[in-house]
Amino acid sequence: MRLVGTTFCYSSITPVGSISVVARASRYDFSDGSVMASCSIDGASFGYNSVSMYRSDQVGATDAGCLVSVDVEGNGTRGYWSFSIRPGQTTGTATYRDQGSSSNNGTISMSCTRY
Repeated sequence: MRLVGTTFCYSSITPVGSISVVARASRYDFSDGSVMASCSIDGASFGYNSVSMYRSDQVGATDAGCLVSVDVEGNGTRGYWSFSIRPGQTTGTATYRDQGSSSNNGTISMSCTRY
């Protein structure tokens, strides 16, 4: 198995509720069809990240799915960010999920560069 492609995605500072965040994600494609995804969400006083690895036949491999759990608004409901980078795309997304937040389903678009 060898690395055959890497995609890096980044958002500018984006408001989510009363907090501004930066979203970052990476997609690593391997010769056997497997995919590794890394993602992070950073604010002025916090930074959280996650890494996921998928076989080519697993759910999540196509989108390089990655989840980061963080309560960005401090409302105690512990929301999470869902990241997606589809193969060959120049944009990725990070979507905030938190039923107790007015920012629920807020989506950040990230610009991507493939290497």
